[in-house]
Parts: sequence; C-alpha cells; structure tokens
Amino acid sequence: LGWSDSQRGQFDAAAKSFRAFLEKFPAHELAPECRLKMAEALTKAGKHDDAFAAYTQAGSAGGKFAPDAAMGAAWCLYEQGKFPAAADAFIKAAALLGKDPRAATCTFNAGNAFVESKDFQKATAQFEKTAADFPGHELAPAAVYWRGYCLVRLGKFDEAVAVLDPLR
Repeated sequence: LGWSDSQRGQFDAAAKSFRAFLEKFPAHELAPECRLKMAEALTKAGKHDDAFAAYTQAGSAGGKFAPDAAMGAAWCLYEQGKFPAAADAFIKAAALLGKDPRAATCTFNAGNAFVESKDFQKATAQFEKTAADFPGHELAPAAVYWRGYCLVRLGKFDEAVAVLDPLR
C-alpha cells in the first residue's frame, strides 16, 4: 500500500503504511527496502527530521540499501541548510558507493555544501576529487568550473586561471 500511496503523491499516507508494515514485520525480507521507502516518503512530505532518522536507521542495517540511505540522509541535511553536516554525509555516501557513478554526484554535492558554508578550501578538494576520480562523468566539467570558482574565492588567482583556462 505504501508504494501505491507514494506513486499517487500521498507521501504522508505512504510513510504511515511503511511504518505500519515495519511494526508488524520488522524482520521481513522487504523490511530494509520499506525503511528506505518510508524515509523517501517522509522526505517528499517535507518532514526532513523524521526522514533523516529513517534514513539513518535504514543505513545502519547495512546491506544494499545503505548507500541510498546515506545519500538520502545527506540530502535531508542539505535541504535543512545544515551544510557542513551535509557535506560530511555526502562524503560518507560517496565512500559507500566506491566507483559507482553516483559517488561523483555525492562528491560534487559535498563540494556544493562546502561552498554554501563558505568553506572554499574543502569545496576545492571535493570538486578536484570529482573531476579526477570521474573524468568522464557529466559533472566533471562543472566540478572543474566550481574548483576554479573556489580558487578565486580563496585568492589563488594564478591557480584559478590554470584550472579554468582549459574550459574555454
């Protein structure tokens, strides 16, 4: 029922259905996925604190849903404006993903979160990591640009020119 409610955009009802299933069947083989889907429904309902808690619980179980739970938790923090914590959470999610292309998105988003918190040194490192570790990823050129932007903000103009010049 939770999946149906979620598909219809009834996210509060979906979260309630997933929660009810988990209370009845906490050890069911679908429980890990239900925990993740409940967290996603809570996120879409705008209940970021509850969603963060649900993502954390889903991720603590480990398994194949742990990277998705880590990414969801990071987004909850970002949406709440908790940028340093979001950056750290995106870095953790990227580590769980390894060479999965979604790791590039996580390192890039960690850089964005550091930019939002005005920590341009850490942002530069994340954008550099995105471009270096995932050179063929669609975010690689944007990562190079944002690295250059951060270098400008840090007053490292010569280094910024060297980074940005190839984008011409």
